[in-house]
Amino acid sequence: MIRAVIFDLDGTLIDALLGHVITINRAFAAKGYPEQKPEEIYKYYGQTVNEIIRALLKRPYVDAEIEEIAR
Repeated sequence: MIRAVIFDLDGTLIDALLGHVITINRAFAAKGYPEQKPEEIYKYYGQTVNEIIRALLKRPYVDAEIEEIAR
């Protein structure tokens, strides 16, 4: 008897890239940061949210700042 089936939807049944762009830009806007271009966000796709935010800030940062945006 099969109890569970696990599979990765993204890129197979749905394309979530646009959703990630919208979510990241909303998080940036909520904290007063400028909107990011989709191409910039796509470069870091597959990394954790904190890694993406860190890469997009493109300047010295503190971990607390990244955590604040990621919330």
